[in-house]
Amino acid sequence: MKVLNVAEKNDAAKSLARVLSKSNASVRDGFSKYNKLYEFKYRLFDQECHMVFTSVAGHIMNYDFTDQHRQWYTCDPVDLFRAPIQKTCKNPDIE
Repeated sequence: MKVLNVAEKNDAAKSLARVLSKSNASVRDGFSKYNKLYEFKYRLFDQECHMVFTSVAGHIMNYDFTDQHRQWYTCDPVDLFRAPIQKTCKNPDIE
């Protein structure tokens, strides 16, 4: 069995892997040089598994007001509490 663990930051993935592996995790590059892969054998629920820790790179979602409220300084600020929000996925290749 393989178990994937995803932390918010690389330092957290590294620290968790170090503690759980008793400092025996191997390290290799992932798709991004900033997000390493930490791998080790681990016993989970009385079963041997291949544990992998990695992390995410930044935020993957953008939140913004719709065009009607995007220039928030041109509308009543109270309206912004009920204004619709657009959610979009960032493209990591562009940013």
